Amino acid sequence: MTKYKVLLITPSLNCGGGEELSTLNIARELKKCGHEPVYMSSGGPLERNLRQHSIRFVKYPIAGRGPFGIVRGAFAIRKYLINEDVDVIHAQTPWPALMASLAQAFLPSRTPVIWHNRGIKKSNYKLVARLANMFFDLVISNSNDEESMLLQAGLSKTKSKMIHNGLMLEDYKLARKKTLKIKEELKIPDNVVLAGMIGRLHPEKGPKWLVEAANILRGENIHFIFTGDGPQRKELEALISGYGLTDRVHLLGFRDDVANILEQLDIIVIPSESESFGNVALEAMLMEVPVIAANVGGLKEIIQHNKNGVLVSPKDPAGIAEAILRLMSDRGLMSELASGGKQKVISYFNIERVVNEIEDVYRKITIGS
Repeated sequence: MTKYKVLLITPSLNCGGGEELSTLNIARELKKCGHEPVYMSSGGPLERNLRQHSIRFVKYPIAGRGPFGIVRGAFAIRKYLINEDVDVIHAQTPWPALMASLAQAFLPSRTPVIWHNRGIKKSNYKLVARLANMFFDLVISNSNDEESMLLQAGLSKTKSKMIHNGLMLEDYKLARKKTLKIKEELKIPDNVVLAGMIGRLHPEKGPKWLVEAANILRGENIHFIFTGDGPQRKELEALISGYGLTDRVHLLGFRDDVANILEQLDIIVIPSESESFGNVALEAMLMEVPVIAANVGGLKEIIQHNKNGVLVSPKDPAGIAEAILRLMSDRGLMSELASGGKQKVISYFNIERVVNEIEDVYRKITIGS
């Protein structure tokens, strides 16, 4: 089988970014399959993860936007391409993909450019679709929903491919030691049901709707935790205080022990108003935590209602509360959903399947190049 030298590009390597972590997993699996991944970025804390997995890293100023930032990034990538041959450029946001295409002007040969679409601002779809038609060889979207929006915005069908995300399963097979029990930390009694949300406190992630659901369930034996931070924090604090829920709704802020917290939840709620995919759903499913998710974006492609999770309408706190009560009263159903979720991730939402599909893409776009 052909082996490829792949230049994987993300603007930065910040902690907690699904885009960066997904790309790191692709790099790891490509290397395991005998390919040569090179990770290009402006840098960040996740550089240590690349070193840990012996993924080659090259640091270039490619995080800029606007005309000056794109031109600067294009010259930086051009400098790299002059000195090194690569078979495929696989960019994780549209702007580095554009930089990589512009960088190849007047070079003796051209390297195919892929943009891996993991969600962009809705106002940018038409612009990016036009850019993709002009400059990119292919666009991989991480959900049917994302692909559909790009196609509706004008992306050529011949330049489009959908590949769902997947997890590096081996990372979740390692035995985890609960160095800190969250109920002990928050002084929550052991018999209390613990529900939670993990993600940015941003309106598109819908944390407000889970607070509203917590208010509906104020008389039930349940506490709620929010792991993450963001611009909506002060609004949520005021809402929680106004409802008198400070003793049962806990905003933990940014944490570096998210996996530890996740496996201690009885239920995870993903109340997003929009979601290009939803990796946290996969993580919860693999760790056998029942998932309640809004019926939006990629989440509705991950969750099979009543088989591996529960789908509720977006912006519907009453629906969230009803789903939580249903699970609380039916431990058998919780067990069935947990088991179904884990099996679905193992059988389909895994990085081996993802990279197998990506390898097919590489073969097709490099033929004749």
